[in-house]
Amino acid sequence: MQQRVLQGGTSVEMLVFCQAGFGTLAMGLVAGASDKLGPGVAMMRADHRVAGAILLWAVAITVGVTLVMRLVGEFSAVTAVAVTTVRKAATLAASYILFPKPLGWGHVGGAALVFGSAFVKHALGRRKA
Repeated sequence: MQQRVLQGGTSVEMLVFCQAGFGTLAMGLVAGASDKLGPGVAMMRADHRVAGAILLWAVAITVGVTLVMRLVGEFSAVTAVAVTTVRKAATLAASYILFPKPLGWGHVGGAALVFGSAFVKHALGRRKA
């Protein structure tokens, strides 16, 4: 959907701004309806570290979303999905390298399913071409 909006002439910045605005509005309505908004604001006012952490988190998310939208706008949604998938795989690998943990049969089975499905998808794509 975002790719169609970007192809229609909307800028990446405007798309991210509108998505963030609607997301903030929806989150505010849900938090207000569930009586979580007041305590959340009180916690941020009581401890400025909480407000700072939330602000940094929001900035990081906005930068990340903007970069992904730029990928979609300049290349395609498929390219953006490929890049984000490789990033997730690299993060997972780094997690196991930096914080070693025991590997079990579930890890082996999961890796076999992921790589097996990628192989099958690639093979089916070649057959159609």
